[in-house]
Amino acid sequence: MRRRLATVAILAAALALLGPAPRAAARVFLLVAADTNDRQIGESVAHDARTFPLVFRLHMPEPMMTYAPAVVGANFGAGRILAALRRLPVTPGVDTVILYYSGHGAYDQARGHYGQTPTGPLFHSQVEATMAALRPKLAVYISDACSVFQKLPPMAAAPAIVPPTEPPPLLRSLFLDPSGFVSISASMPGQAAMGRSDGGVFTNALVATCGANMQRRMSWAAVIQKVNQSTQPDYPNQTAYAVRPLPHSPRFGAVAQEDTARARAFGGMEITQVLPGTPAARVRAADGQVFTLTVGDVITHINGREVRNQAGYIAAVQGSPDRMALRIIDGSANAAADFTADLGGGEAAEDAGPSPSRPRFGAVAQEDTARARAFGGLEITRVVDGTPAARVRAVDGQVFTLQVGDVITHINNQAIRNQADYIAAVQGSPDRMTIRIVDGSTNAAAEYTAGLGASAPPVDAAPALAPPDGDADDGRAAAAPRTRLGASAMQTELNRDRGGVTVTEVAPGGPATKIRRGTNGETVALVPSRDIILSVDETPVGDAAEFRDAVAKAGPVVRLRIYDTVTKETDDYVADLPD
Repeated sequence: MRRRLATVAILAAALALLGPAPRAAARVFLLVAADTNDRQIGESVAHDARTFPLVFRLHMPEPMMTYAPAVVGANFGAGRILAALRRLPVTPGVDTVILYYSGHGAYDQARGHYGQTPTGPLFHSQVEATMAALRPKLAVYISDACSVFQKLPPMAAAPAIVPPTEPPPLLRSLFLDPSGFVSISASMPGQAAMGRSDGGVFTNALVATCGANMQRRMSWAAVIQKVNQSTQPDYPNQTAYAVRPLPHSPRFGAVAQEDTARARAFGGMEITQVLPGTPAARVRAADGQVFTLTVGDVITHINGREVRNQAGYIAAVQGSPDRMALRIIDGSANAAADFTADLGGGEAAEDAGPSPSRPRFGAVAQEDTARARAFGGLEITRVVDGTPAARVRAVDGQVFTLQVGDVITHINNQAIRNQADYIAAVQGSPDRMTIRIVDGSTNAAAEYTAGLGASAPPVDAAPALAPPDGDADDGRAAAAPRTRLGASAMQTELNRDRGGVTVTEVAPGGPATKIRRGTNGETVALVPSRDIILSVDETPVGDAAEFRDAVAKAGPVVRLRIYDTVTKETDDYVADLPD
């Protein structure tokens, strides 16, 4: 298994029409570029190169599609990819151009995302400029350019293709109707993205999301949100986000830039746009008054942490509890003030559904463990607090929490053998989902149901029913904070080289939301998928069990050594723990 820096970008650019003219029938040009000859990832990207076009071959009318010759094998290189783009016979202002790239990639602090090809780097900016020169109505760049390779069984044969006569609502809303310019990356700068021999995790999730939603209109923001919901239970450190504008986040709704005069003067991020109806348009001051953040305000702190750049801003918003604290420099008076924003209400109707911080099901499960192989399913390695997996219902009506070590063998009576099966089954399930589980302690099989949608019990529902007197307790109970600290942490790709455990969840209002920095007493909050806990009371912690044990043994005040993956700084903190 190995790690590569990640970039998955989706560029959507609408260019000005040339003037009044008869409107031609819109066509969609698809060009696939894949590094199929690479020794390490060739099998994975070859699978991607076959899978992604199926979204169009299965669902788009054949006369509307033009499939350009793929740039693969020995022909794969930056210059050849750009040349293939230039050769496309695009009708300006009418057609859509899609470039799908699968291969190596990285992120450069100065020049941004780029693909790594045998002939040199393929910079995001080069692709953008080349596509812009074609003057299409819409240009889309999807680059699955990061994978950790691991061997899996080969893919099943592709289904027979019967081209439809009309584009479905989803593809029309994504590839035919939009205008404007947006860039989306499947992982934040510095994160790793995952891939297997059956394709990249992001690509598989994107294809599954499209397949499950073909008959509804969705925005790119809603699609990326659903992709995150399907990938993050298994890969919590891979988060798709908006690159342009940065960060156009449905969770908060303030577009902010780091490279402005005011941002540099006050050491933060200057707000350049506030989206109507988002939490940024209704922040609350200390005296309870409600205000709208405005262009020119500078965000200097989120949840007690300094915000200096885009990566820090994105990580802070994505990892924040629903109640987010902000320190703002007023755009007119230049005075500092503290506000809170409620992120739990969501944004627009098209983005409705569980937020990326609360997955649709909430059970992290792996296929390559001894128990998974023994029982022919996926072994649960983590259950996210407050999700449907933490409150499944047995046949007799009792409510339980799934446990680490349980094996999922079937969802809605379909066998679950690998991650692709699991993602597709959860994403495509009705709100009432049935699960067959092999118990982690007794090895007995049992069936449960989980409510995934509006019919699901609220997170703060009444405690789960305990087993009747005289029955053996199978270890399941109502969801509870993982530790007295109110935070969960485990080994992830983020801390693989440094040691320690990565924070994965923080309970709103718990001790982890108000830890104190040892050097200056500043109160901050732990940030999931950003902070790495290296030690607890000077005892190194290397996995989830060691972390839980160390916190359980701590006194009323616990000392934590934490590495911040955004600022690259290590600091000591203290937190007050309940008895």
